[in-house]
Amino acid sequence: MMQKKKMVYGLPQIKVAMKLCEEYYVAKQTRNSFNNALPMKSKQKLEIVHSNVCGPYEVNSLGGNCYFLTFIYEFTRKVMHKTTH
Repeated sequence: MMQKKKMVYGLPQIKVAMKLCEEYYVAKQTRNSFNNALPMKSKQKLEIVHSNVCGPYEVNSLGGNCYFLTFIYEFTRKVMHKTTH
């Protein structure tokens, strides 16, 4: 389009197919949203704690840390982060 309007020079002309392949339509289909109302499994604080460790990173933080820890308390949904060496 930009070439047809003489906005750019030297680009090859691209032939656009009139018929789109099945993969295009499959990729454009709408998807169901995720269920945000998951049932609560824990009945009291600190009963279930989910954790994740990320790292080591190639570049350390300003404090010299190269790992990142995450804790999620299921009952309160509180998230805590911690960086470490």
